[in-house]
Amino acid sequence: MTAALIDQITHDLIAETDLSLADPPRRTIAAEQARLHVPGVSVALLDHGEIAWAQAFGVLDIGGSTPCDAQTVFQAASISKPVNAALVLSLVDAGLLDLDVDVNTYLRSWQIPSVGDWQPRITLRQLLTHSAGLTVPGFGGYSPGSPIPTVPQVLSGSPPANSAPVVVDTVPGLQYRYSGGGTTITQLVCMEVTGLPYPELIRQRVLEPLGMTRSTFAQPLPSDWTANAARGVDYRGLPIDGGWNIFPELAAAGLWTTPTDLARFGLGLNHALATDGQFLSRASAQTMFKPHIAGDAGTLYSLGLGVYLSPIGGGTAFWHNGSNPGYKADWIMFGQSGVGMVVMTSGDNGFMLAQSIMRACARAYGWAGYQPPPRLRVYKPPVTRLGLYCAAFWSMTASPSKSTLKVRTCMRSSPANPLSLSSR
Repeated sequence: MTAALIDQITHDLIAETDLSLADPPRRTIAAEQARLHVPGVSVALLDHGEIAWAQAFGVLDIGGSTPCDAQTVFQAASISKPVNAALVLSLVDAGLLDLDVDVNTYLRSWQIPSVGDWQPRITLRQLLTHSAGLTVPGFGGYSPGSPIPTVPQVLSGSPPANSAPVVVDTVPGLQYRYSGGGTTITQLVCMEVTGLPYPELIRQRVLEPLGMTRSTFAQPLPSDWTANAARGVDYRGLPIDGGWNIFPELAAAGLWTTPTDLARFGLGLNHALATDGQFLSRASAQTMFKPHIAGDAGTLYSLGLGVYLSPIGGGTAFWHNGSNPGYKADWIMFGQSGVGMVVMTSGDNGFMLAQSIMRACARAYGWAGYQPPPRLRVYKPPVTRLGLYCAAFWSMTASPSKSTLKVRTCMRSSPANPLSLSSR
Protein backbone atom coordinates (compact mmCIF):
# COMPACT_ATOMS: atom_id res chain seq x y z
CA MET A 1 0.00 0.00 0.00
CA THR A 2 2.74 2.45 0.96
CA ALA A 3 4.75 1.68 -2.19
CA ALA A 4 1.68 2.31 -4.34
CA LEU A 5 1.03 5.66 -2.62
CA ILE A 6 4.64 6.74 -3.08
CA ASP A 7 4.48 5.77 -6.75
CA GLN A 8 1.26 7.76 -7.13
CA ILE A 9 2.82 10.82 -5.50
CA THR A 10 5.93 10.48 -7.63
CA HIS A 11 3.83 10.78 -10.81
CA ASP A 12 1.17 13.27 -9.62
CA LEU A 13 2.88 16.64 -9.28
CA ILE A 14 1.06 19.74 -10.47
CA ALA A 15 3.31 22.71 -11.18
CA GLU A 16 2.44 25.92 -9.39
CA THR A 17 1.83 27.62 -12.73
CA ASP A 18 -0.80 24.98 -13.63
CA LEU A 19 -2.89 25.10 -10.45
CA SER A 20 -5.55 27.34 -11.98
CA LEU A 21 -6.18 24.97 -14.92
CA ALA A 22 -9.34 22.87 -14.97
CA ASP A 23 -7.37 19.73 -15.87
CA PRO A 24 -3.72 20.46 -15.07
CA PRO A 25 -1.07 18.16 -16.50
CA ARG A 26 0.65 15.80 -14.08
CA ARG A 27 4.42 15.74 -13.85
CA THR A 28 6.93 13.40 -12.23
CA ILE A 29 9.30 14.35 -9.44
CA ALA A 30 12.27 13.59 -11.70
CA ALA A 31 10.94 15.83 -14.48
CA GLU A 32 10.34 18.68 -12.05
CA GLN A 33 13.80 18.27 -10.55
CA ALA A 34 15.29 18.65 -14.02
CA ARG A 35 13.07 21.60 -14.93
CA LEU A 36 13.75 23.46 -11.66
CA HIS A 37 17.47 22.58 -11.33
CA VAL A 38 16.98 20.78 -8.00
CA PRO A 39 19.34 17.77 -7.94
CA GLY A 40 18.26 16.37 -4.58
CA VAL A 41 14.96 16.17 -2.69
CA SER A 42 14.03 14.17 0.38
CA VAL A 43 10.57 13.59 1.87
CA ALA A 44 9.16 12.27 5.14
CA LEU A 45 5.44 11.78 5.66
CA LEU A 46 3.65 11.30 8.98
CA ASP A 47 0.29 9.56 9.28
CA HIS A 48 -1.57 8.31 12.37
CA GLY A 49 1.11 9.77 14.62
CA GLU A 50 3.96 7.81 13.02
CA ILE A 51 6.54 8.31 10.29
CA ALA A 52 4.76 6.40 7.50
CA TRP A 53 7.65 6.58 5.06
CA ALA A 54 10.73 8.53 4.06
CA GLN A 55 12.32 8.58 0.63
CA ALA A 56 14.88 10.62 -1.27
CA PHE A 57 15.05 11.35 -4.99
CA GLY A 58 17.89 12.50 -7.20
CA VAL A 59 21.60 12.89 -6.54
CA LEU A 60 23.90 14.56 -4.03
CA ASP A 61 25.50 16.90 -6.54
CA ILE A 62 24.26 18.36 -9.80
CA GLY A 63 25.88 16.46 -12.64
CA GLY A 64 26.90 13.68 -10.26
CA SER A 65 25.73 10.08 -9.97
CA THR A 66 25.76 9.39 -6.21
CA PRO A 67 22.11 9.06 -5.19
CA CYS A 68 20.51 10.79 -2.24
CA ASP A 69 18.96 8.52 0.37
CA ALA A 70 16.85 9.00 3.48
CA GLN A 71 20.03 9.55 5.51
CA THR A 72 21.29 12.40 3.31
CA VAL A 73 21.55 15.65 5.26
CA PHE A 74 20.40 19.02 3.93
CA GLN A 75 20.62 22.52 5.36
CA ALA A 76 17.36 23.19 7.20
CA ALA A 77 18.00 26.95 7.15
CA SER A 78 15.29 28.76 9.16
CA ILE A 79 13.70 25.51 10.31
CA SER A 80 16.58 25.77 12.78
CA LYS A 81 14.44 28.35 14.61
CA PRO A 82 11.75 26.00 16.01
CA VAL A 83 14.49 23.65 17.23
CA ASN A 84 16.22 26.60 18.87
CA ALA A 85 12.94 27.66 20.50
CA ALA A 86 12.63 24.18 22.02
CA LEU A 87 16.15 24.57 23.44
CA VAL A 88 15.29 27.94 24.99
CA LEU A 89 12.14 26.49 26.55
CA SER A 90 14.07 23.51 27.92
CA LEU A 91 16.35 26.01 29.69
CA VAL A 92 13.23 27.77 31.02
CA ASP A 93 12.09 24.38 32.37
CA ALA A 94 15.50 24.02 34.03
CA GLY A 95 15.13 27.40 35.74
CA LEU A 96 18.05 28.93 33.84
CA LEU A 97 16.03 31.35 31.72
CA ASP A 98 12.85 33.42 31.98
CA LEU A 99 10.92 34.36 28.85
CA ASP A 100 10.04 37.81 30.18
CA VAL A 101 13.33 39.04 31.66
CA ASP A 102 15.43 41.68 29.89
CA VAL A 103 17.92 39.59 27.89
CA ASN A 104 20.71 42.07 28.60
CA THR A 105 20.76 40.63 32.13
CA TYR A 106 21.97 37.33 30.59
CA LEU A 107 24.44 38.77 28.07
CA ARG A 108 28.09 39.50 28.79
CA SER A 109 30.11 39.54 25.54
CA TRP A 110 27.57 41.70 23.68
CA GLN A 111 24.48 43.68 24.67
CA ILE A 112 21.49 45.08 22.84
CA PRO A 113 22.65 48.63 22.11
CA SER A 114 20.85 51.72 23.29
CA VAL A 115 18.96 54.02 20.93
CA GLY A 116 20.17 57.49 21.85
CA ASP A 117 19.37 57.90 25.53
CA TRP A 118 16.90 55.01 25.53
CA GLN A 119 17.89 51.44 26.41
CA PRO A 120 15.37 49.01 24.86
CA ARG A 121 14.12 46.21 27.10
CA ILE A 122 13.96 43.07 24.96
CA THR A 123 12.75 39.65 26.15
CA LEU A 124 13.20 36.10 24.93
CA ARG A 125 9.45 35.93 24.28
CA GLN A 126 9.77 38.88 21.88
CA LEU A 127 12.86 37.42 20.21
CA LEU A 128 11.16 34.06 19.61
CA THR A 129 8.07 35.72 18.10
CA HIS A 130 9.94 38.22 15.90
CA SER A 131 8.32 41.09 17.77
CA ALA A 132 11.39 42.69 19.37
CA GLY A 133 11.67 45.50 16.80
CA LEU A 134 15.07 44.26 15.62
CA THR A 135 16.80 44.51 12.26
CA VAL A 136 18.56 41.90 10.06
CA PRO A 137 15.92 39.49 8.74
CA GLY A 138 18.38 36.85 7.53
CA PHE A 139 21.94 35.84 6.74
CA GLY A 140 23.78 34.79 3.59
CA GLY A 141 26.46 32.62 5.15
CA TYR A 142 30.18 32.38 4.36
CA SER A 143 32.02 30.45 1.67
CA PRO A 144 34.23 27.61 2.90
CA GLY A 145 37.71 28.97 3.62
CA SER A 146 36.45 32.47 4.41
CA PRO A 147 37.02 34.02 7.85
CA ILE A 148 34.06 33.16 10.09
CA PRO A 149 32.91 35.77 12.63
CA THR A 150 32.05 35.05 16.24
CA VAL A 151 28.46 35.52 17.37
CA PRO A 152 29.23 38.90 19.01
CA GLN A 153 30.88 40.03 15.74
CA VAL A 154 27.76 38.98 13.83
CA LEU A 155 25.50 40.89 16.21
CA SER A 156 27.65 44.02 16.13
CA GLY A 157 28.23 43.83 12.37
CA SER A 158 32.00 43.85 12.94
CA PRO A 159 34.49 42.32 10.46
CA PRO A 160 34.59 39.65 9.24
CA ALA A 161 30.76 39.65 9.55
CA ASN A 162 29.04 40.26 6.21
CA SER A 163 25.74 41.38 7.76
CA ALA A 164 24.61 44.65 9.32
CA PRO A 165 24.53 45.29 13.07
CA VAL A 166 21.48 43.96 14.90
CA VAL A 167 19.75 46.98 16.42
CA VAL A 168 16.32 48.05 17.61
CA ASP A 169 14.67 50.41 15.13
CA THR A 170 10.99 49.73 15.88
CA VAL A 171 9.14 49.88 19.19
CA PRO A 172 9.43 46.37 20.74
CA GLY A 173 6.36 44.25 21.30
CA LEU A 174 3.99 46.00 18.91
CA GLN A 175 4.30 44.12 15.63
CA TYR A 176 5.72 41.09 13.87
CA ARG A 177 8.84 41.66 11.81
CA TYR A 178 11.05 38.74 10.93
CA SER A 179 14.52 38.97 12.45
CA GLY A 180 17.13 36.25 12.20
CA GLY A 181 19.30 38.72 14.07
CA GLY A 182 16.94 38.43 17.03
CA THR A 183 17.14 34.64 16.91
CA THR A 184 20.95 34.90 16.96
CA ILE A 185 20.67 36.86 20.21
CA THR A 186 18.90 33.84 21.75
CA GLN A 187 21.83 31.69 20.61
CA LEU A 188 24.24 33.90 22.53
CA VAL A 189 21.97 33.90 25.59
CA CYS A 190 21.92 30.08 25.67
CA MET A 191 25.69 29.88 25.33
CA GLU A 192 26.45 32.46 27.99
CA VAL A 193 23.96 31.15 30.55
CA THR A 194 25.17 27.54 30.27
CA GLY A 195 28.84 28.06 29.33
CA LEU A 196 28.52 25.37 26.64
CA PRO A 197 29.11 25.58 22.88
CA TYR A 198 25.74 25.86 21.16
CA PRO A 199 26.04 22.64 19.05
CA GLU A 200 26.82 20.58 22.14
CA LEU A 201 24.11 22.23 24.23
CA ILE A 202 21.33 21.64 21.70
CA ARG A 203 22.56 18.10 21.04
CA GLN A 204 22.25 17.29 24.75
CA ARG A 205 18.90 18.96 25.37
CA VAL A 206 16.96 18.47 22.11
CA LEU A 207 18.56 16.34 19.39
CA GLU A 208 19.70 13.39 21.51
CA PRO A 209 16.52 13.02 23.61
CA LEU A 210 14.45 12.88 20.41
CA GLY A 211 16.72 10.40 18.61
CA MET A 212 17.68 12.96 15.95
CA THR A 213 20.92 11.13 15.16
CA ARG A 214 21.25 12.60 11.65
CA SER A 215 21.13 16.20 12.87
CA THR A 216 23.89 18.59 13.85
CA PHE A 217 24.38 22.30 14.40
CA ALA A 218 28.14 21.95 13.96
CA GLN A 219 29.46 24.55 11.50
CA PRO A 220 31.46 23.96 9.38
CA LEU A 221 29.89 20.57 8.73
CA PRO A 222 32.23 17.91 10.23
CA SER A 223 34.21 15.93 7.67
CA ASP A 224 32.57 12.63 8.62
CA TRP A 225 29.18 14.09 7.61
CA THR A 226 30.12 15.51 4.22
CA ALA A 227 30.08 12.23 2.24
CA ASN A 228 26.28 12.06 2.49
CA ALA A 229 25.44 15.76 2.41
CA ALA A 230 23.47 17.27 -0.48
CA ARG A 231 25.35 20.04 -2.33
CA GLY A 232 23.43 23.26 -2.90
CA VAL A 233 22.53 24.65 -6.33
CA ASP A 234 21.44 28.18 -7.25
CA TYR A 235 18.33 29.08 -9.25
CA ARG A 236 20.24 28.77 -12.55
CA GLY A 237 21.41 25.26 -11.76
CA LEU A 238 24.97 26.31 -10.88
CA PRO A 239 26.59 24.74 -7.81
CA ILE A 240 27.17 26.83 -4.69
CA ASP A 241 30.91 27.43 -4.31
CA GLY A 242 32.33 24.78 -2.01
CA GLY A 243 29.00 22.93 -1.99
CA TRP A 244 27.36 25.05 0.70
CA ASN A 245 27.80 28.14 2.84
CA ILE A 246 28.81 28.14 6.49
CA PHE A 247 26.50 29.75 9.05
CA PRO A 248 27.82 30.85 12.46
CA GLU A 249 24.25 32.06 13.09
CA LEU A 250 23.41 28.55 14.25
CA ALA A 251 20.05 29.17 15.94
CA ALA A 252 18.77 31.09 12.92
CA ALA A 253 20.13 28.98 10.06
CA GLY A 254 22.73 26.40 11.13
CA LEU A 255 20.94 23.03 11.32
CA TRP A 256 21.95 20.15 9.04
CA THR A 257 19.35 17.39 9.18
CA THR A 258 17.03 15.00 7.35
CA PRO A 259 13.25 15.07 6.87
CA THR A 260 13.01 11.98 9.10
CA ASP A 261 14.68 13.79 11.99
CA LEU A 262 12.48 16.86 11.52
CA ALA A 263 9.49 14.51 11.59
CA ARG A 264 10.81 13.11 14.88
CA PHE A 265 11.06 16.65 16.19
CA GLY A 266 7.44 17.35 15.26
CA LEU A 267 6.28 14.14 16.95
CA GLY A 268 8.28 15.07 20.04
CA LEU A 269 6.52 18.42 20.22
CA ASN A 270 3.13 16.73 19.85
CA HIS A 271 4.04 14.30 22.61
CA ALA A 272 5.08 17.18 24.88
CA LEU A 273 1.74 18.88 24.20
CA ALA A 274 -0.09 15.78 25.41
CA THR A 275 2.08 15.02 28.42
CA ASP A 276 5.44 16.07 29.85
CA GLY A 277 7.89 14.92 27.18
CA GLN A 278 11.42 13.62 27.34
CA PHE A 279 12.84 17.03 26.47
CA LEU A 280 10.13 19.63 27.15
CA SER A 281 7.42 20.11 29.78
CA ARG A 282 3.78 20.22 28.76
CA ALA A 283 3.51 23.79 30.06
CA SER A 284 6.40 24.93 27.87
CA ALA A 285 5.00 23.12 24.82
CA GLN A 286 1.65 24.82 25.37
CA THR A 287 3.43 28.18 25.61
CA MET A 288 5.31 27.43 22.39
CA PHE A 289 2.04 26.85 20.51
CA LYS A 290 0.07 29.71 22.03
CA PRO A 291 -0.57 32.51 19.50
CA HIS A 292 1.43 35.51 20.67
CA ILE A 293 1.22 38.00 17.81
CA ALA A 294 -0.39 38.22 14.37
CA GLY A 295 1.73 37.57 11.28
CA ASP A 296 1.93 39.61 8.08
CA ALA A 297 -1.08 41.74 7.18
CA GLY A 298 -3.49 39.86 4.93
CA THR A 299 -2.47 36.42 6.20
CA LEU A 300 -4.18 34.06 8.64
CA TYR A 301 -1.09 32.87 10.46
CA SER A 302 0.12 33.95 13.86
CA LEU A 303 3.34 33.46 15.78
CA GLY A 304 4.01 31.01 18.56
CA LEU A 305 7.49 30.69 20.01
CA GLY A 306 9.70 29.80 17.05
CA VAL A 307 6.78 28.43 15.02
CA TYR A 308 4.04 29.73 12.77
CA LEU A 309 0.44 28.75 13.50
CA SER A 310 -2.31 28.47 10.88
CA PRO A 311 -5.96 27.36 11.14
CA ILE A 312 -6.61 24.21 9.16
CA GLY A 313 -9.22 21.45 9.18
CA GLY A 314 -10.83 22.69 12.38
CA GLY A 315 -7.48 22.67 14.18
CA THR A 316 -4.13 24.45 14.09
CA ALA A 317 -1.10 23.56 12.00
CA PHE A 318 2.39 24.50 13.11
CA TRP A 319 5.08 25.00 10.53
CA HIS A 320 8.20 26.75 9.30
CA ASN A 321 10.01 27.25 5.99
CA GLY A 322 13.76 27.24 5.48
CA SER A 323 15.78 29.16 2.87
CA ASN A 324 19.57 29.24 2.65
CA PRO A 325 21.55 29.74 -0.58
CA GLY A 326 21.15 26.47 -2.46
CA TYR A 327 18.60 24.94 -0.06
CA LYS A 328 14.85 25.24 0.47
CA ALA A 329 12.71 23.24 2.90
CA ASP A 330 9.16 23.00 4.26
CA TRP A 331 8.12 21.46 7.60
CA ILE A 332 4.49 21.25 8.69
CA MET A 333 2.58 19.36 11.35
CA PHE A 334 -1.20 19.44 11.21
CA GLY A 335 -1.69 19.97 14.92
CA GLN A 336 -2.12 16.82 16.99
CA SER A 337 -3.84 14.95 14.17
CA GLY A 338 -0.75 12.80 13.70
CA VAL A 339 -0.40 14.05 10.14
CA GLY A 340 2.57 16.00 8.81
CA MET A 341 5.04 16.42 5.96
CA VAL A 342 8.67 17.46 5.60
CA VAL A 343 10.37 18.16 2.27
CA MET A 344 14.00 19.26 1.97
CA THR A 345 15.70 20.23 -1.30
CA SER A 346 19.13 21.20 -2.59
CA GLY A 347 18.14 23.96 -5.01
CA ASP A 348 17.12 27.61 -4.90
CA ASN A 349 13.95 26.69 -6.83
CA GLY A 350 13.17 24.03 -4.27
CA PHE A 351 10.08 25.65 -2.77
CA MET A 352 8.15 25.10 -6.00
CA LEU A 353 9.12 21.43 -6.01
CA ALA A 354 8.53 20.94 -2.28
CA GLN A 355 5.05 22.40 -2.34
CA SER A 356 4.07 20.41 -5.44
CA ILE A 357 5.13 17.26 -3.58
CA MET A 358 3.15 18.28 -0.50
CA ARG A 359 0.00 18.86 -2.56
CA ALA A 360 0.47 15.46 -4.21
CA CYS A 361 0.83 13.82 -0.77
CA ALA A 362 -2.39 15.45 0.43
CA ARG A 363 -4.24 14.20 -2.67
CA ALA A 364 -2.88 10.68 -2.33
CA TYR A 365 -3.86 10.39 1.34
CA GLY A 366 -7.19 12.18 0.96
CA TRP A 367 -6.30 14.97 3.38
CA ALA A 368 -8.98 17.44 2.29
CA GLY A 369 -8.06 21.02 3.03
CA TYR A 370 -4.49 20.20 4.04
CA GLN A 371 -2.15 22.48 2.14
CA PRO A 372 1.56 23.30 2.19
CA PRO A 373 2.60 26.10 4.54
CA PRO A 374 2.59 29.66 3.19
CA ARG A 375 5.87 31.06 1.99
CA LEU A 376 7.26 33.61 4.41
CA ARG A 377 8.06 37.03 3.08
CA VAL A 378 10.24 39.75 4.56
CA TYR A 379 8.04 42.70 5.41
CA LYS A 380 8.93 45.92 3.61
CA PRO A 381 6.59 48.77 4.57
CA PRO A 382 5.61 51.35 1.95
CA VAL A 383 7.87 54.38 1.96
CA THR A 384 5.05 56.63 3.15
CA ARG A 385 4.25 54.37 6.09
CA LEU A 386 7.92 53.90 6.90
CA GLY A 387 8.45 57.64 7.01
CA LEU A 388 5.54 58.12 9.38
CA TYR A 389 6.66 55.28 11.62
CA CYS A 390 10.26 56.39 11.78
CA ALA A 391 9.19 59.93 12.54
CA ALA A 392 7.09 58.66 15.40
CA PHE A 393 9.89 56.43 16.67
CA TRP A 394 12.52 59.12 16.72
CA SER A 395 10.23 61.53 18.56
CA MET A 396 10.08 59.23 21.59
CA THR A 397 11.18 60.47 24.98
CA ALA A 398 12.24 58.43 27.98
CA SER A 399 11.62 59.33 31.61
CA PRO A 400 13.83 57.09 33.80
CA SER A 401 12.36 58.50 37.00
CA LYS A 402 8.85 57.43 35.98
CA SER A 403 9.95 54.21 34.19
CA THR A 404 7.91 55.33 31.21
CA LEU A 405 8.57 55.58 27.49
CA LYS A 406 6.33 57.98 25.58
CA VAL A 407 5.90 57.85 21.84
CA ARG A 408 3.89 60.39 19.88
CA THR A 409 2.10 58.70 17.01
CA CYS A 410 1.21 60.48 13.82
CA MET A 411 -0.97 58.04 11.88
CA ARG A 412 -3.08 59.57 9.12
CA SER A 413 -6.25 57.86 10.35
CA SER A 414 -6.29 59.53 13.77
CA PRO A 415 -5.03 62.66 15.50
CA ALA A 416 -1.68 62.55 17.23
CA ASN A 417 -1.93 60.63 20.50
CA PRO A 418 0.69 59.75 23.08
CA LEU A 419 1.41 56.05 23.59
CA SER A 420 2.87 55.03 26.94
CA LEU A 421 4.88 51.80 27.20
CA SER A 422 6.27 50.24 30.34
CA SER A 423 10.06 49.98 30.43
CA ARG A 424 10.45 47.72 33.43
